[in-house]
Amino acid sequence: MKIKYFISSAIAFGLALTSKMLSIEFAVLFFGVILFGGLFKKKPDPIKKRNIPRTGLLIFLFFAIAIFSLFLTEPGFYENPLKQISVMKKDMDNYNRDVWYIGYPTIHGIQVKTLLTIFHYVLFPSFIEKQISESHMSGNLGETAQTYSSIPLTIFFFVGLGYLIYRVKKFEGFVPEMLVLIWFISTLVLSLAMAKDFSLERYLLPLGISIIFIASYGLWNFIKTIPYSKIKITFVIYAIFTHCVTTLLYWQKIYFSPGTTWTNPLGYGTLQESFDNPFGFVVNTICVGFIMFMLIIRFRRKTDHIVTAKESIKK
Repeated sequence: MKIKYFISSAIAFGLALTSKMLSIEFAVLFFGVILFGGLFKKKPDPIKKRNIPRTGLLIFLFFAIAIFSLFLTEPGFYENPLKQISVMKKDMDNYNRDVWYIGYPTIHGIQVKTLLTIFHYVLFPSFIEKQISESHMSGNLGETAQTYSSIPLTIFFFVGLGYLIYRVKKFEGFVPEMLVLIWFISTLVLSLAMAKDFSLERYLLPLGISIIFIASYGLWNFIKTIPYSKIKITFVIYAIFTHCVTTLLYWQKIYFSPGTTWTNPLGYGTLQESFDNPFGFVVNTICVGFIMFMLIIRFRRKTDHIVTAKESIKK
């Protein structure tokens, strides 16, 4: 690990904590990167005992530098750090009492219904009738919103998640996959624990970024065994096109309505609304058909390999 990147990352993390407490969601990812980077090599060699204290020291130094950077940028910490922390907590409690958007991590939000709500926002439509929520005043988490996803993103997220779990279970070259899983699980749990109201999508950005990474990983693994490069390229282009169309069907409202006040859930630019638009419905249908076609190619190629292997054994 290069020390300049290590120190720079710790300082950047501390500065992020200064302005947005939500950045604490990345703490688990950084912890995992140092832990797995220190204990494992590219191949699953046995953990050397001398790496354990070294890795523990690196983790301690990273977060110590981050906290030092946080304190250094707040002049109020210089005279009485403990008092300043108490003042900041009091201010934040007063703010949360009024708007109820985000708070300190608690286990209160880790419930099945909030888990379903958050997945309705980021991945798949709700089968329950949506409700236009005033949850930022009432603290109600029971609303179901439009889904800010797309057919390719939703499908390939689950494909990528399956590949990640499979690679980790094999315990072979698993470190990158394990880090992505840590990233996803930690952002999911912390989003549930911190966000009291999901009507502000910016609080779901860390989770959304990890979902995009997993979907990209799933798309790559889905097409990499396809032998026809032109079909692969066409499929990737069309998947990206379908993803873009989901929102950009409403480009005039997005880019040329500066006087519009956007309230969640939006009535446009979502997965559900793309089905209501005739052009969007056709594009999504073709995308699903294209995915089925790619599955047939993969299945036939696998079958051909099995038949060839059996013939070779007979000979």
